[in-house]
Amino acid sequence: MDVRDEILKRIDEGQDEWLRLLGDLVRRPSENPPGDTRAAADCLVGYLTRERHAPEVVEPQPGMVNVVAATDRGSGRSIILNGHLDTFPVGDRRGWERDPFSGEVADGKNQLAPVGSKDYPYVITTYRLTEHHLSGVMSRYLPMLAELHHSHFTEISHELADELALKNGDMVTVATPRGKIHVRAMVTNRLKPFVIDGKKVHQIGVPWHWGYNGIAELPGSRGDITNDLSATVGDPNVYIQETKAFMCNVKKGVV
Repeated sequence: MDVRDEILKRIDEGQDEWLRLLGDLVRRPSENPPGDTRAAADCLVGYLTRERHAPEVVEPQPGMVNVVAATDRGSGRSIILNGHLDTFPVGDRRGWERDPFSGEVADGKNQLAPVGSKDYPYVITTYRLTEHHLSGVMSRYLPMLAELHHSHFTEISHELADELALKNGDMVTVATPRGKIHVRAMVTNRLKPFVIDGKKVHQIGVPWHWGYNGIAELPGSRGDITNDLSATVGDPNVYIQETKAFMCNVKKGVV
């Protein structure tokens, strides 16, 4: 068994244990600001101690806790894993369908639309915008970048817009088995239908820079989260998030 297969095997074997750890960690709020990570650190210290990894706690300033641990698995090269204990603010918790700090695995599923599904007939691709060349967390807080786009949108071909009786600027709902978002239609010549085995197949495009927070003076800098639509799928070669093509539905209006 090569290293890759051994890693995948251990991930499968430890999935239930790691889901429990992740749920416990999520239940320890560590929003930044204020950035108090003591509760989250206690959770990790407890786990690492039980696993006999001798964690060390480093607290450069009150409440800002770092956890360091090492394990010796024999000779060979070493790998360093690094991650944050603090999290981005969740905003008004009343706006969430589920408590973001519940640690609950809602359904245990990571659904994609079935092949040939009539409920999700359109191809969707997600992408970065030239004007928002950084991540959404960076670009939507910079007025000179955020103001370059009116609001969150989906690019739709003229052919699909005609079928759905859409005009440029109309609100639409884009949905997948994972969730749905509400954005404005940008009817464009940049997209054209495919013809595959004699069948017309429509594709839409949705950028992913928007989120629930942004610049107060620029309401269009805030919008629904495109990644709510996408499943967690790793590219088989390099194991990064792969959400360049999946299936969706588009309906006129906010539904």
